Amino acid sequence: MKHVETLMNNYIKKRDDVKECIEQKFSGLIYNPINSGSYAKSTEINIKFDLDLCVPVKKNSYNTIKEMYDSFYDYFYYEYRKLDKELIEVRKQKTSIGLQFQIGRDKIDMDIVPGRELNVDSYPENNDLNICDSKNNSCIQTNIQEHINLIKGKNSEREIIRLLKIWKYKEQFDIKSFLIELLVIKAFENNQDVTGIWEQLKMTLEFIKDNIKTIKLVDPANSGNIVSKTLTDYEKINLEDKFNRILNSINAYEENIKIFFPENSNYKIKENSYSSLKTNIYG
Repeated sequence: MKHVETLMNNYIKKRDDVKECIEQKFSGLIYNPINSGSYAKSTEINIKFDLDLCVPVKKNSYNTIKEMYDSFYDYFYYEYRKLDKELIEVRKQKTSIGLQFQIGRDKIDMDIVPGRELNVDSYPENNDLNICDSKNNSCIQTNIQEHINLIKGKNSEREIIRLLKIWKYKEQFDIKSFLIELLVIKAFENNQDVTGIWEQLKMTLEFIKDNIKTIKLVDPANSGNIVSKTLTDYEKINLEDKFNRILNSINAYEENIKIFFPENSNYKIKENSYSSLKTNIYG
């Protein structure tokens, strides 16, 4: 696990360095940046870390949300890359600025999400932000802190979220991690008596399979954001079919779980027993 620990330490150091530079560059225009992404939610997997930063911007700092977004992009593209030779790519993404660093033999990805408070001095009170939807030339209201708090203390749910994210990463299935989180939370709300990681995983897969085509999941920070609509009808049918196949395969031979939810290939699990796999599946 030494390499994973080193990689995580590199991620954290780089994130903290970037945060410090943002605070210096945008002093007076922003509130303190907050850690976001899967690491902040404790749903990270060691085949992919998300140590992202959300930057709350004061209402009067920019005339428009797009101006705010472009200001952060320009800073990283034209200024920060001159200060940090490990930065190898700066890219515009839908709601964030994507950064990629080369540290030794590892590539580290980090997303910077600038968001402007809705009203003057309102962010410290409610944490609500408008973030730029650069692809649709619009803005999206969100609350990163509320998203983090959503799964605070939900240890069993976080374990299942990690497993489904491993599957998503391996299968390259285009489903938002936030939708996975909402689905898992809803599955547990409807099946509170299920215990044991495998039984909980099986319960969650069955819940998603049975409900994905009809369930309506709303962003708790924005009632106008229907998160379940981020999947098309075809994608929902495809997901239902995939989870049905997974359940049938594992019910036929339980060791097939390794195929769908593999451990980190760099750190193979030595024990062969299924019970060991269930507790060490994250690699």
